[in-house]
Amino acid sequence: MASLQARKFLRVFLLLSIPFLGNCATKLNVFLEAREVSRFLYDLNTDLYLVQDGTVAPILKTPILSSMIPPIEPYIKDLKFRFNATGTVQYSLSFHSSNVTIMRHPTSNIRLSGLVPRKTKGFRVKFPCTGQVTGEILLTINISFVEMTGSKIWGPLSLVLKRYCVADKEAWINPARSNSSESEDASPLPPPQLCNKKCNKRHVMRRFCLSDFVIKARMENEIMRNGLPRLRVRVLRTYKQAKVKINSRQLLGKRGQEITCSCSNLKPGRVYIILGKEDKRRRVLYVDNFSTALEWTKNGKSFIRAFRKKALCPERRVD
Repeated sequence: MASLQARKFLRVFLLLSIPFLGNCATKLNVFLEAREVSRFLYDLNTDLYLVQDGTVAPILKTPILSSMIPPIEPYIKDLKFRFNATGTVQYSLSFHSSNVTIMRHPTSNIRLSGLVPRKTKGFRVKFPCTGQVTGEILLTINISFVEMTGSKIWGPLSLVLKRYCVADKEAWINPARSNSSESEDASPLPPPQLCNKKCNKRHVMRRFCLSDFVIKARMENEIMRNGLPRLRVRVLRTYKQAKVKINSRQLLGKRGQEITCSCSNLKPGRVYIILGKEDKRRRVLYVDNFSTALEWTKNGKSFIRAFRKKALCPERRVD
Protein backbone atom coordinates (compact mmCIF):
# COMPACT_ATOMS: atom_id res chain seq x y z
CA MET A 1 0.00 0.00 0.00
CA ALA A 2 1.36 3.35 -0.99
CA SER A 3 2.27 5.80 1.72
CA LEU A 4 -0.31 8.43 2.65
CA GLN A 5 1.89 11.22 1.27
CA ALA A 6 2.34 9.49 -2.08
CA ARG A 7 -1.38 8.70 -2.26
CA LYS A 8 -2.32 12.31 -1.57
CA PHE A 9 0.06 13.55 -4.25
CA LEU A 10 -1.22 11.05 -6.83
CA ARG A 11 -4.88 11.87 -6.10
CA VAL A 12 -4.35 15.59 -6.60
CA PHE A 13 -2.15 15.00 -9.64
CA LEU A 14 -4.80 12.88 -11.37
CA LEU A 15 -7.62 15.27 -10.53
CA LEU A 16 -5.72 18.24 -11.93
CA SER A 17 -4.39 16.42 -14.97
CA ILE A 18 -7.51 17.24 -17.01
CA PRO A 19 -6.87 18.16 -20.65
CA PHE A 20 -6.89 21.87 -21.28
CA LEU A 21 -5.06 22.17 -24.60
CA GLY A 22 -7.69 20.35 -26.63
CA ASN A 23 -7.03 17.86 -29.38
CA CYS A 24 -3.95 18.33 -31.51
CA ALA A 25 -2.52 16.36 -34.39
CA THR A 26 0.92 15.99 -32.84
CA LYS A 27 1.02 13.62 -29.91
CA LEU A 28 3.74 14.37 -27.37
CA ASN A 29 4.50 12.24 -24.30
CA VAL A 30 6.92 12.96 -21.46
CA PHE A 31 6.84 10.72 -18.42
CA LEU A 32 8.60 8.85 -15.63
CA GLU A 33 8.11 5.09 -15.60
CA ALA A 34 6.58 3.47 -12.53
CA ARG A 35 9.85 1.93 -11.32
CA GLU A 36 11.50 5.35 -11.50
CA VAL A 37 8.63 7.05 -9.65
CA SER A 38 8.81 4.49 -6.84
CA ARG A 39 12.42 5.48 -6.13
CA PHE A 40 11.32 8.77 -4.56
CA LEU A 41 7.60 8.21 -3.95
CA TYR A 42 8.28 4.92 -2.15
CA ASP A 43 5.37 2.47 -2.66
CA LEU A 44 3.72 4.37 -5.53
CA ASN A 45 3.84 2.16 -8.60
CA THR A 46 2.40 4.02 -11.60
CA ASP A 47 3.71 5.98 -14.58
CA LEU A 48 3.83 9.73 -13.96
CA TYR A 49 3.07 11.78 -17.09
CA LEU A 50 4.16 15.39 -17.44
CA VAL A 51 2.65 15.48 -20.95
CA GLN A 52 0.36 12.75 -22.27
CA ASP A 53 -0.80 12.68 -25.89
CA GLY A 54 -0.12 16.40 -26.15
CA THR A 55 -1.94 17.28 -22.93
CA VAL A 56 0.08 19.02 -20.22
CA ALA A 57 -0.62 18.33 -16.54
CA PRO A 58 -1.74 21.72 -15.12
CA ILE A 59 -0.25 20.80 -11.74
CA LEU A 60 3.20 21.47 -13.22
CA LYS A 61 2.34 25.16 -13.41
CA THR A 62 1.59 25.42 -9.68
CA PRO A 63 3.89 25.22 -6.62
CA ILE A 64 1.71 22.49 -5.07
CA LEU A 65 3.80 19.77 -6.72
CA SER A 66 7.01 20.43 -4.82
CA SER A 67 5.17 20.85 -1.52
CA MET A 68 3.47 17.45 -1.75
CA ILE A 69 6.37 15.28 -2.88
CA PRO A 70 8.80 14.19 -0.13
CA PRO A 71 12.44 15.26 -0.62
CA ILE A 72 14.57 13.13 -2.91
CA GLU A 73 16.94 11.18 -0.70
CA PRO A 74 20.76 11.52 -0.94
CA TYR A 75 21.36 8.11 -2.50
CA ILE A 76 19.23 9.04 -5.55
CA LYS A 77 21.60 10.84 -7.90
CA ASP A 78 19.50 11.02 -11.08
CA LEU A 79 16.08 10.44 -12.63
CA LYS A 80 15.34 8.86 -15.99
CA PHE A 81 12.66 10.51 -18.11
CA ARG A 82 11.19 9.07 -21.31
CA PHE A 83 9.67 10.99 -24.23
CA ASN A 84 8.35 10.62 -27.78
CA ALA A 85 6.36 12.58 -30.36
CA THR A 86 4.46 11.69 -33.53
CA GLY A 87 5.41 14.91 -35.33
CA THR A 88 8.56 16.98 -35.59
CA VAL A 89 8.94 18.56 -32.15
CA GLN A 90 11.94 20.45 -30.81
CA TYR A 91 12.76 20.36 -27.08
CA SER A 92 14.73 22.73 -24.86
CA LEU A 93 16.07 21.90 -21.40
CA SER A 94 17.48 23.95 -18.53
CA PHE A 95 18.16 23.18 -14.87
CA HIS A 96 18.62 25.09 -11.64
CA SER A 97 19.70 24.40 -8.05
CA SER A 98 18.54 26.81 -5.34
CA ASN A 99 21.86 26.36 -3.49
CA VAL A 100 24.96 25.32 -5.45
CA THR A 101 26.92 24.79 -2.23
CA ILE A 102 24.62 21.88 -1.37
CA MET A 103 24.00 20.67 -4.94
CA ARG A 104 25.39 22.03 -8.19
CA HIS A 105 23.12 22.81 -11.11
CA PRO A 106 21.86 19.53 -12.62
CA THR A 107 23.08 18.16 -15.95
CA SER A 108 21.68 15.78 -18.57
CA ASN A 109 23.11 13.02 -20.73
CA ILE A 110 21.49 14.56 -23.84
CA ARG A 111 21.99 17.94 -25.47
CA LEU A 112 20.04 20.84 -23.98
CA SER A 113 18.14 21.27 -27.25
CA GLY A 114 17.24 18.92 -30.08
CA LEU A 115 14.40 16.92 -31.61
CA VAL A 116 12.08 14.66 -29.66
CA PRO A 117 12.46 11.08 -30.98
CA ARG A 118 9.50 9.38 -32.64
CA LYS A 119 10.34 6.14 -30.87
CA THR A 120 10.27 6.33 -27.08
CA LYS A 121 13.73 7.00 -25.69
CA GLY A 122 15.06 7.93 -22.28
CA PHE A 123 17.29 10.66 -20.93
CA ARG A 124 18.74 11.15 -17.48
CA VAL A 125 18.86 14.29 -15.37
CA LYS A 126 21.78 14.04 -12.93
CA PHE A 127 21.84 15.96 -9.65
CA PRO A 128 24.54 14.61 -7.30
CA CYS A 129 25.14 16.40 -4.00
CA THR A 130 28.42 18.25 -3.49
CA GLY A 131 29.01 16.47 -0.16
CA GLN A 132 30.12 19.77 1.39
CA VAL A 133 26.98 20.79 3.27
CA THR A 134 23.95 19.06 4.76
CA GLY A 135 20.65 20.64 3.79
CA GLU A 136 17.57 20.71 1.61
CA ILE A 137 17.34 22.55 -1.70
CA LEU A 138 14.91 22.99 -4.60
CA LEU A 139 15.76 21.24 -7.85
CA THR A 140 14.09 22.82 -10.90
CA ILE A 141 13.82 21.11 -14.29
CA ASN A 142 12.59 23.43 -17.05
CA ILE A 143 11.54 21.91 -20.35
CA SER A 144 9.82 23.39 -23.42
CA PHE A 145 8.54 21.84 -26.63
CA VAL A 146 7.76 23.51 -29.95
CA GLU A 147 6.26 21.87 -33.02
CA MET A 148 8.48 22.81 -35.99
CA THR A 149 5.51 24.26 -37.87
CA GLY A 150 5.05 26.66 -34.95
CA SER A 151 1.42 25.63 -34.48
CA LYS A 152 1.89 24.14 -31.03
CA ILE A 153 3.98 25.15 -28.03
CA TRP A 154 4.21 23.20 -24.79
CA GLY A 155 5.75 25.05 -21.91
CA PRO A 156 7.87 26.23 -20.45
CA LEU A 157 7.08 23.44 -18.00
CA SER A 158 8.74 23.56 -14.59
CA LEU A 159 9.11 20.48 -12.43
CA VAL A 160 10.22 21.60 -8.95
CA LEU A 161 11.38 18.91 -6.54
CA LYS A 162 12.87 19.04 -3.05
CA ARG A 163 16.30 17.47 -2.73
CA TYR A 164 17.98 16.42 0.52
CA CYS A 165 21.77 16.21 0.72
CA VAL A 166 24.19 15.28 3.49
CA ALA A 167 27.80 16.29 4.00
CA ASP A 168 30.38 13.60 3.33
CA LYS A 169 31.32 11.50 6.35
CA GLU A 170 34.39 9.37 5.81
CA ALA A 171 32.93 6.60 7.97
CA TRP A 172 30.14 5.96 5.48
CA ILE A 173 31.32 7.49 2.23
CA ASN A 174 34.45 5.35 2.07
CA PRO A 175 33.68 1.93 3.58
CA ALA A 176 37.07 0.56 2.53
CA ARG A 177 38.72 2.81 5.08
CA SER A 178 36.27 2.08 7.86
CA ASN A 179 34.72 -1.00 9.39
CA SER A 180 31.36 0.69 9.74
CA SER A 181 29.02 2.53 7.41
CA GLU A 182 27.51 4.29 10.38
CA SER A 183 28.47 7.74 11.63
CA GLU A 184 27.75 8.22 15.31
CA ASP A 185 28.63 11.91 15.40
CA ALA A 186 26.31 12.99 12.60
CA SER A 187 25.00 16.49 13.14
CA PRO A 188 21.20 16.68 12.73
CA LEU A 189 19.74 19.37 10.51
CA PRO A 190 18.66 22.56 12.30
CA PRO A 191 14.89 22.83 12.81
CA PRO A 192 12.96 24.82 10.17
CA GLN A 193 12.49 28.52 10.84
CA LEU A 194 8.74 28.25 10.22
CA CYS A 195 6.96 25.38 11.96
CA ASN A 196 3.62 24.30 10.48
CA LYS A 197 3.10 21.28 12.72
CA LYS A 198 -0.38 20.70 14.12
CA CYS A 199 -0.59 19.02 17.52
CA ASN A 200 -4.15 19.69 18.67
CA LYS A 201 -6.13 16.78 20.08
CA ARG A 202 -8.26 16.20 16.97
CA HIS A 203 -5.24 16.17 14.67
CA VAL A 204 -3.23 13.78 16.84
CA MET A 205 -6.17 11.39 17.18
CA ARG A 206 -6.52 11.33 13.41
CA ARG A 207 -2.79 10.72 13.03
CA PHE A 208 -3.03 7.82 15.49
CA CYS A 209 -5.54 6.13 13.16
CA LEU A 210 -3.60 6.88 9.98
CA SER A 211 -0.20 5.83 11.32
CA ASP A 212 1.19 2.39 10.57
CA PHE A 213 2.72 2.06 14.03
CA VAL A 214 2.58 3.82 17.40
CA ILE A 215 5.30 3.26 19.97
CA LYS A 216 6.52 4.65 23.25
CA ALA A 217 10.29 4.95 22.90
CA ARG A 218 13.34 6.55 24.44
CA MET A 219 15.39 8.58 22.00
CA GLU A 220 19.04 7.50 22.00
CA ASN A 221 20.72 9.41 19.18
CA GLU A 222 20.56 10.47 15.54
CA ILE A 223 23.03 8.83 13.21
CA MET A 224 23.90 8.61 9.54
CA ARG A 225 23.71 5.23 7.85
CA ASN A 226 24.53 4.90 4.16
CA GLY A 227 24.22 8.65 3.83
CA LEU A 228 20.71 8.84 5.32
CA PRO A 229 19.64 10.20 8.72
CA ARG A 230 18.25 7.66 11.19
CA LEU A 231 16.81 7.89 14.69
CA ARG A 232 17.97 5.19 17.07
CA VAL A 233 15.36 4.56 19.75
CA ARG A 234 14.73 2.01 22.47
CA VAL A 235 11.12 0.82 22.27
CA LEU A 236 9.43 0.72 25.68
CA ARG A 237 5.93 -0.19 24.54
CA THR A 238 4.04 -0.80 21.29
CA TYR A 239 0.50 0.58 21.03
CA LYS A 240 0.02 -0.16 17.33
CA GLN A 241 1.95 -2.85 15.48
CA ALA A 242 3.15 -2.37 11.89
CA LYS A 243 3.50 -5.15 9.32
CA VAL A 244 7.25 -4.59 9.53
CA LYS A 245 8.71 -6.06 12.73
CA ILE A 246 9.44 -3.59 15.53
CA ASN A 247 12.56 -4.45 17.54
CA SER A 248 13.32 -3.44 21.11
CA ARG A 249 16.20 -1.32 19.79
CA GLN A 250 14.95 0.21 16.55
CA LEU A 251 16.27 2.44 13.78
CA LEU A 252 13.72 4.80 12.25
CA GLY A 253 14.38 6.48 8.93
CA LYS A 254 14.09 10.27 9.12
CA ARG A 255 12.43 11.75 6.03
CA GLY A 256 11.41 15.15 7.31
CA GLN A 257 12.13 17.89 9.83
CA GLU A 258 8.63 18.67 11.15
CA ILE A 259 8.24 15.66 13.42
CA THR A 260 7.86 17.07 16.95
CA CYS A 261 5.22 19.66 17.85
CA SER A 262 7.84 22.42 17.95
CA CYS A 263 9.66 21.05 14.85
CA SER A 264 12.79 20.71 17.00
CA ASN A 265 14.96 17.60 16.84
CA LEU A 266 14.15 14.71 19.16
CA LYS A 267 16.30 15.04 22.28
CA PRO A 268 18.44 12.09 23.44
CA GLY A 269 17.30 10.53 26.70
CA ARG A 270 13.72 11.74 26.47
CA VAL A 271 10.69 9.50 26.02
CA TYR A 272 8.27 10.07 23.12
CA ILE A 273 5.09 8.67 21.70
CA ILE A 274 6.01 8.20 18.04
CA LEU A 275 3.34 7.88 15.37
CA GLY A 276 5.14 6.71 12.24
CA LYS A 277 4.96 4.85 8.95
CA GLU A 278 6.32 1.74 7.35
CA ASP A 279 7.75 1.11 3.90
CA LYS A 280 6.73 -2.49 3.32
CA ARG A 281 8.62 -2.79 0.06
CA ARG A 282 11.93 -1.88 1.73
CA ARG A 283 10.91 -3.38 5.10
CA VAL A 284 11.78 -0.25 7.07
CA LEU A 285 10.05 2.03 9.58
CA TYR A 286 10.32 5.80 9.22
CA VAL A 287 9.00 9.19 10.30
CA ASP A 288 8.36 12.19 8.06
CA ASN A 289 6.52 15.53 8.15
CA PHE A 290 3.21 13.67 8.31
CA SER A 291 4.35 11.72 11.39
CA THR A 292 4.18 12.96 14.98
CA ALA A 293 6.44 12.60 18.02
CA LEU A 294 4.92 13.69 21.34
CA GLU A 295 7.05 14.04 24.43
CA TRP A 296 5.68 11.61 27.03
CA THR A 297 5.87 13.88 30.07
CA LYS A 298 4.27 16.87 28.30
CA ASN A 299 1.32 15.58 26.29
CA GLY A 300 2.07 12.06 25.08
CA LYS A 301 0.67 10.33 28.15
CA SER A 302 -2.57 12.36 28.11
CA PHE A 303 -3.18 11.65 24.41
CA ILE A 304 -2.75 7.89 24.92
CA ARG A 305 -5.24 7.98 27.82
CA ALA A 306 -7.74 10.00 25.78
CA PHE A 307 -7.46 7.67 22.82
CA ARG A 308 -8.06 4.60 24.96
CA LYS A 309 -11.17 6.15 26.49
CA LYS A 310 -13.16 7.20 23.43
CA ALA A 311 -11.29 6.93 20.16
CA LEU A 312 -12.13 4.23 17.63
CA CYS A 313 -10.33 4.10 14.30
CA PRO A 314 -12.40 3.27 11.23
CA GLU A 315 -11.41 0.15 9.37
CA ARG A 316 -8.63 0.92 6.89
CA ARG A 317 -9.11 -0.08 3.30
CA VAL A 318 -6.42 -2.41 2.00
CA ASP A 319 -5.50 -2.10 -1.68
